[in-house]
Amino acid sequence: MNFALNEHFAANQKAGMDSAIAFAGLVFAGFERFAPLNLNAARDVLEESAGAAKQMVAAKTPQEMASLQSTLAQPAVDRLMAYARSSYDIATSNQRAIAKHFESQMADMNKTLSSTLDGVGSNAPAGSEVAVAAFKSLMGAANLAYDSLNKATLHATELAETNIKAAADLGKKATAR
Repeated sequence: MNFALNEHFAANQKAGMDSAIAFAGLVFAGFERFAPLNLNAARDVLEESAGAAKQMVAAKTPQEMASLQSTLAQPAVDRLMAYARSSYDIATSNQRAIAKHFESQMADMNKTLSSTLDGVGSNAPAGSEVAVAAFKSLMGAANLAYDSLNKATLHATELAETNIKAAADLGKKATAR
């Protein structure tokens, strides 16, 4: 019995370590996607700022400078909107991958806990069935609450995504005028 218990704990520790490594990989993958986006954005801003500065210095009249300012502002706004959309896409994609990982871990933990409770229930002293049943009921209620919270979070994420896309479209239309 003691050897089986040690094996069980070792298996749980290995599963926990595997989960932590998988989570770290998901986070790192998100950073890998952000790095080129940020580097490209920084390079583009530097190049366009240098070009804009040269154009502004070359302007001969205040009217020409004012005209240049409004002309140069539009591409910057468009670039900012594209960067925001790309950042949001990366963040939501990574959030979904992490949520899926945790959902899987939660399902595995529930299976393990359920089988452990079944084992405890069959080996428990007489009269403890009520306590085991109450704990199983509590676990079921907690799982139901988790599922409801998870669904609400997904719905809120989808709603936010829809609103952000709508705002981006409005911003694009407003800057096009």
